Amino acid sequence: MGVYYSNSENNQTGNVEAHVVKAIDTTAAGDTFIGALLSQLDFSFSNLESAISYANFASSLAVQKLGAVDSIPTEEEVKSKIKILANLAKIFFIRYYCRADNSLY
Repeated sequence: MGVYYSNSENNQTGNVEAHVVKAIDTTAAGDTFIGALLSQLDFSFSNLESAISYANFASSLAVQKLGAVDSIPTEEEVKSKIKILANLAKIFFIRYYCRADNSLY
């Protein structure tokens, strides 16, 4: 699951995987996705994949809350959660792939 995209302007295609979450209410998922996508997408579509990733993440936050308007995350909420996940990924990588001196196994 996720988003398949195709940009005929530069022959760019790909798939952005969905975020696995426990969905409570999907009412605003599509609205959140489109709004988040358009808020990040460059006019040239040069950042299409990263804009889709951002929109996927925003939608994954929205479906974890009840309601329509109240479930749509703010830009600050989305970026804060992305930063938290990036830090956790960094900690995971260091813990499982680095020696005590931070060199790789």
